[in-house]
Amino acid sequence: MKMNDWLEKFKGSWINKDLQGVMSLFSDNVVYFETPFLKLNSKKKILDEWQAIMNQENIDFRYSVFSETDSRGTVIWDLSYKRNGEQFNYKGTYLIELDNQGLCKYFHQTCEGQE
Repeated sequence: MKMNDWLEKFKGSWINKDLQGVMSLFSDNVVYFETPFLKLNSKKKILDEWQAIMNQENIDFRYSVFSETDSRGTVIWDLSYKRNGEQFNYKGTYLIELDNQGLCKYFHQTCEGQE
């Protein structure tokens, strides 16, 4: 699976608040960093973190693949959404590595936000 294909599924699952769709994109043994210093050590903890999308409205997620090899990509992203009428805006990078089945086995996020 190409990086853009994976990212389109990621984006679609996020916008549609499809938690199982998001989780299906990650391997069972994924190494997942929500922030550079916060490693989530199980898919259960990742799912718990992703519960936050259920309260997001007007989700706008944009990305561009900065660099890509066969299985690794560096992605620049921008996100905005509303929660309880408040606007939230974030931007950052993802370092992503996919396995042979096209599942993410390494995910490392950096993020800067303004509320």
